[in-house]
Amino acid sequence: MAPGSSRMSLPSIAPMPVIVEDETAPPHLPARSKRRSAPALAGSIGGGHARHPSSGTLSTTEKSVSNVPDRDPGPQREGFRDQEWVARRGGWYRLVVTVLVVVALAVGLSVGLTIGLRKKHKSQSQSASTVTANSLFPAGSYAFTTALVNTSTACTSEASTFRCYPYATYTPLSPNASAATFHWVITAVSSYAYTISSSANPFAPSFSNVSLTLLDGNQATERLVFSVPAAKAVVPAGSLPGAGDRAATCWFNSTVLSATLWTRARASYPPGVAAVPDPVNASATFQPWPYAAEIRQVAAAGPGVPDCRDGDGAEVGDSFAEAAGAGDCGCWYANHGLVGNGTVAAGRRWDG
Repeated sequence: MAPGSSRMSLPSIAPMPVIVEDETAPPHLPARSKRRSAPALAGSIGGGHARHPSSGTLSTTEKSVSNVPDRDPGPQREGFRDQEWVARRGGWYRLVVTVLVVVALAVGLSVGLTIGLRKKHKSQSQSASTVTANSLFPAGSYAFTTALVNTSTACTSEASTFRCYPYATYTPLSPNASAATFHWVITAVSSYAYTISSSANPFAPSFSNVSLTLLDGNQATERLVFSVPAAKAVVPAGSLPGAGDRAATCWFNSTVLSATLWTRARASYPPGVAAVPDPVNASATFQPWPYAAEIRQVAAAGPGVPDCRDGDGAEVGDSFAEAAGAGDCGCWYANHGLVGNGTVAAGRRWDG
């Protein structure tokens, strides 16, 4: 517009309407309208009303406030308190459980140590007791010298197949001709339990760690007994029928070796045994056994008794093996009560 010109010279521009402000409230907005005013803040609770906007258009700040969701801090605070209480309670629970675990471990460790020490002490006591027992009689290595007092060949139809070392029975006129010595080792398992083993012996069955039974302990008749199945090998006297020139060995596989070993009753054989002192400590060099002893080797009759074979393992003497005997074969040895001269005492047999 040119300077100095008047507004009235512009007829084409209509005058602007006059804006009148009054106390009229803005129109009510629907509940879901985005233009709905924000509720009063928590601090205005107490009867005050939200102020009216100066115009019908919402400002940017008011729009932001209107989009903030309602907050109810009360329940959340209570939730925080619940969580804190649960945490405190969980902490106490963990503490109690930890204490219980520690106490249980301490008790278990104490009990375990107590039992372990008791077992160790018991084991040490047993070991010490066993060591002591093995250093005392009757433990040790002994030579049991006996006399052959009786024999039997009733289990076989061929008498030459069963023989007893030293192949001569006892007589007072020749006492040494019937002597047979067994070298055995007695081992203590505990204070009152023993086992017995044999050394190499060409005329008697071998055995190892056979349990000994103690009878009449601490009495004059105290004795140790044992019995063990074994196979007795015999070299026949002369040639066997049907064997020709072949040497043979006959096996009596159902033989039972048994013995009774007294620990207080003295032996009377061999000559001079009375001078052997009563042993106190264990023997390590096969010292003479000074007490009474009875030893038996008994083989029962039956099919295939005896089983005779040559050096190549071939069977020999089928004819007499089929004709089995009707009784027992046996060798009986003793070192006490010997009479000889064909008396009953010299030819007795012991059953245990």
